[in-house]
Amino acid sequence: MRQGPCLRSRGVGALRSAVLLASLLLFSIAVAWLSSPERYVEVGNRETGETYSAEEVSEGAPVRLSWTHSIEHTPWVEVYEVVGDRLELREARVKSFGAGVDQVAPEVENRDGWVILSGTERTFPALHFFHSREVDRELSVGGRDVELGGIPQYAPVEVKVGQRPRVLLWLESL
Repeated sequence: MRQGPCLRSRGVGALRSAVLLASLLLFSIAVAWLSSPERYVEVGNRETGETYSAEEVSEGAPVRLSWTHSIEHTPWVEVYEVVGDRLELREARVKSFGAGVDQVAPEVENRDGWVILSGTERTFPALHFFHSREVDRELSVGGRDVELGGIPQYAPVEVKVGQRPRVLLWLESL
């Protein structure tokens, strides 16, 4: 049976409507995803607000900060975990007890020449330090090393957890 021009045009119109509806749905999903917040760890200047780095991170991801102690000249490592919008200290590893070492921790162990302090359950909204290229400072977020070489000498640095729309993080990475 042959279709008349009226039936064919209704079929084409219905197809166009379905394509338009599908396109609008996909566009809406893309806009919603791009504008949804993404958690990240930001490394920035705490005085000027300049952002040096913003690394995407998930809940529970480790954040590891290490450096050479300025007085003892021994390595110091702190491992944090991302908990909401805070950093929770999981452990501190030191090679020697000296200036600044927290002497009280629920769990203390000696392993491979390190004194490992853990179980403090202390949380921080941010970590603060002055950047110095003379202390071999290293930062990793979620197991990925963060480049600190572009931070000016003696800049006041803040490391914090935040959330921004995915599209802004993507645009900043370009």
